[in-house]
Amino acid sequence: MLLELQDVSFSYMHNTALTRQALKGINFILTDGEFVGLIGPTGSGKSTLIQHFNGLLSPTQGKVLIEGKELGREISPRSVRKIVGLVFQFPENQLFAETVFDDVAFGPRNLGFSEAETKREVKEALRIVGLNAEHFKDRSPFSLSGGEMRKVAIAGVLAMKPKILVLDEPTAGLDALGRQEILSYLKYLHQKMGLTIVLVSHNMDEVASLATRIVILNEGEIISSGEPKEVFFEAEKLRQVGLDIPQSAALLLALKEKGIDIQTNSFALEETKEIILGAFR
Repeated sequence: MLLELQDVSFSYMHNTALTRQALKGINFILTDGEFVGLIGPTGSGKSTLIQHFNGLLSPTQGKVLIEGKELGREISPRSVRKIVGLVFQFPENQLFAETVFDDVAFGPRNLGFSEAETKREVKEALRIVGLNAEHFKDRSPFSLSGGEMRKVAIAGVLAMKPKILVLDEPTAGLDALGRQEILSYLKYLHQKMGLTIVLVSHNMDEVASLATRIVILNEGEIISSGEPKEVFFEAEKLRQVGLDIPQSAALLLALKEKGIDIQTNSFALEETKEIILGAFR
């Protein structure tokens, strides 16, 4: 396994009068090649949880294991960041260098890559997110569109060659085209390049279209985990914690409630279309 959390709890301002528990006894395993969708209502602890994956936060209780080594004891947070790449929400706010090349190159240089390796990885990372290196490398990142800035920020993490890519709401604030482009790159990274991905999102349709496993977090605890078809058809359980189900799944359930004899085990758009056409034939 690549990543394991064993009975992890975490409190902000621990051992003070203002302590606030954000995670409670989390047990979580991430295996090579998975695409995990992490969902939950606002304040459920999603961002806190993923910051434990690469050592930005350390558990108040419990252990984080990276490839079987305990984080903070057997492997350092610095070393972990070669394995786990974390893309924050609105990552373009973290851009700082004068050129796109220097921004994307910052991580590899910081990890000790040679200049030749750095140039190669910057070019490849920009290619993966759909930006031509020759066209963009000398431009200021602050002259780019919002979607292009988001791509540069993601490229900066990809250039470090992580085994695990963790993204916190990567499509937040983007228009429909920008969202679709980012999701297409994530699909390519998972299916064609074999990258293990954890995606935090409030958009159920996005998660349903990409994830191989869904994990639901509520009030700092994992309350459900399983394949998308298992998790998304517990509609009432999701609604109880303030979440919805993918629109295609909601449509099938609504048709069934109207008395139409129809399967309700799909949320993929094309599959849903065929199920509905089949039912009305």
